Amino acid sequence: MHRHYECGSVVAQMEAVRAGHGIGIMHDYAALQFKELARVLPSIRFARTYWLMSHPDTHQTRRVASVYGHILDTVAKNKGSFTLALK
Repeated sequence: MHRHYECGSVVAQMEAVRAGHGIGIMHDYAALQFKELARVLPSIRFARTYWLMSHPDTHQTRRVASVYGHILDTVAKNKGSFTLALK
C-alpha cells in the first residue's frame, strides 16, 4: 500500500519520523535533539533561506523593530546550531 504524508509543521514531520512512519527532511539543529535519528543520505544537503516579513506600514514601528532585532541577535548568537552536521 502506497502512503503519502505532507505537513507544513516541522514538529509534526519530526514526530512522524520519530514514530517510524518513514524518512523526512529535517533541520540539523532540531534532529540532533533525538539520538534515535540518523542521517540516511549524508551527501545530500539543503540550504534554507528565512524571511522576516511585515506590512510596509509597520517596518519602522518599535515593536516590529524590537522583534526583528531579537531574532537577528538570537540567530547570530546561536549560529553554530544552524550549521551542525548529524553523525
